Amino acid sequence: MADTFAGYTLEAPLGKGGMGEVYRARRGESDPPVALKLLPPFTDGKLAERLLREGHPLSQLKHPNVVAVHEVGISHGQPFVAMELLDGESLSELIATRSEAGRPFEPGFARRVARGLAEALQAAHAAGVLHRDIKPSNVMLTTGGRVVLLDFGIALDTAANTRITQAGSTVGSLVYFSPEQSRNEPLDRRSDIYQYGLLLFEVLALSRPYGPCEPIVALTRRLKQGVPSVRTVRPDAEPDLAELVEWCLKPDRTARPAEFGAVLSRLGPEAPPDAAQAPCPAEPPVLAAVNRDGVPERLGAYRLLEKVGQGGMGMVYRARKGADPEDFAVKVVFPHRVSDRAVQSRFQREIRVARQLDHPNLVRFVDEGVDGQVAYYVMEFVRGTSLHGLLKERRPLALPEAVRIVTQVASALSAMHRAGLVHRDLKPGNVMLDEQGQVRLMDFGIAKSHDMTTLTQTDQLVGTPFYFPPEYSIDGEYDERGDLYQLGLIFHEIVTGRRDFPRYDHCTTMDQVLSSPSAGAPHELRQEPYRWLGPIYERLVAPDRATRYTSASDLLADLAAGPKKATRVPLDRTIPAGDAGVPAGPAPDRSPGSDQPAPARRAAPRPQPRLPTLVDTNRTPGGRRVGAAPAGAEL
Repeated sequence: MADTFAGYTLEAPLGKGGMGEVYRARRGESDPPVALKLLPPFTDGKLAERLLREGHPLSQLKHPNVVAVHEVGISHGQPFVAMELLDGESLSELIATRSEAGRPFEPGFARRVARGLAEALQAAHAAGVLHRDIKPSNVMLTTGGRVVLLDFGIALDTAANTRITQAGSTVGSLVYFSPEQSRNEPLDRRSDIYQYGLLLFEVLALSRPYGPCEPIVALTRRLKQGVPSVRTVRPDAEPDLAELVEWCLKPDRTARPAEFGAVLSRLGPEAPPDAAQAPCPAEPPVLAAVNRDGVPERLGAYRLLEKVGQGGMGMVYRARKGADPEDFAVKVVFPHRVSDRAVQSRFQREIRVARQLDHPNLVRFVDEGVDGQVAYYVMEFVRGTSLHGLLKERRPLALPEAVRIVTQVASALSAMHRAGLVHRDLKPGNVMLDEQGQVRLMDFGIAKSHDMTTLTQTDQLVGTPFYFPPEYSIDGEYDERGDLYQLGLIFHEIVTGRRDFPRYDHCTTMDQVLSSPSAGAPHELRQEPYRWLGPIYERLVAPDRATRYTSASDLLADLAAGPKKATRVPLDRTIPAGDAGVPAGPAPDRSPGSDQPAPARRAAPRPQPRLPTLVDTNRTPGGRRVGAAPAGAEL
């Protein structure tokens, strides 16, 4: 590749994630190579100013256990960071290898990692920088035996108290959130100390505190049950290290070490590198005739024309086959994740799901193949607008249109459920309206069969938190009724033009859902001639899934019956407790001093701060989906 950026020649892609793209690059032919990270372009000039201001302490942070930052800047509106290029293996890869072999790390290794990271974070804190995303994949063991802390991309300058991360995105890894981070409270050094403790737990036990469960479930269990002693998993763990882990993981931050100096005082002298554990240099994959994303320009018979979407797992391109003028949507896995078995397994599952579904309200599967190391599959290219984009342009929608959309989505779900599949990520961004107005349900990246175990073995959040059903957040369980719950939330959004919780993050949303029962159908579904829709909505979003619809077919039958269906919630009486999950209380009335109806509310919700929303990476800035491009739902 011969692309240049900000005076750097981009030689090869190294990785891509939610925070940007990383390339091997160099300033001049005789200069040493660097890792050049390109962050998402800023739309707010103040954010650009923050990056430059906060980049200064990062570039001044010189420590052997911290990746060296050579330059922080902005070129043509796109921020970038030039960093030291390291040769080695991530701690997450080393843990996975040892875990599969059932071989704990040798004595001294955990202590060396613990000391190296403690010294790195002590230096960062002294420079006024919090890391906020400490996890094994952000730690590298170089071929020379150095322990190096990576990725200060979401670091917080404690002096300026501002974030490098662009507003509107969710930062950090849910599995490693500290309790105060999950509550969106102000962070200090003790939050990094908590994450450090979780990382050491994983090094000692070769697993996380609650094993391979969904990230939201792991967080919920940690917050409600605390973290078990590492000695329950690894009885032979060095006692002083086990005690240090327990100290760092105190739920109350005032009971944790106040700073890393106290942590270092608990650790003995640094252990010498163990040559047996030093990773060997990895041979970079050879990618010939690739585009800027590191993807071959041709895959089988398909010529890739332009990228139209991407998610946490891969990218989607508009493509053509030979001289055929028809456009197709081709999805591929990120080049840097082709060796990730969990990602490959999920991608193959997505292909199997797409292949077995044939329904007018589902995006049509066309082809699949493997070209070298790159697996891909092909679907029809649907031109139109996502429901998300439509709601941005005009909200709310008229009730007849809302019923039509909900009915067609329910029909698509019925086909999936009959095939033994659940979608698990229903949201307006995954509902496409083609040029004829027909609904096309898309994005089967996290769909799964009923008999499958958890999909997520990484720290990635699977799905969209706002639409999580309560049972999924509590114990990770999900079946057809979870899809119908998500459809109910979409129904609410269509007819009211708003969400129940318009400002949210992962954890405050879940806290509200779990602690506050539904307030019943919105005002729009309690008025003639559409009051018959109220009970349908309430049954869709009942907090107790035992009282929801058990199948999409039953929902379709009630929608088809229309006004003939008996209305269970009169407008002129108190709503009885227990009626499809509706709490006792008066029906919604008009706001005081206004002739506008009061919005439906949950019962006594706690005031919540203004929080960033999640980003729909499959959408263009105008809100239009340009293709049937099912992209991964990871955050």
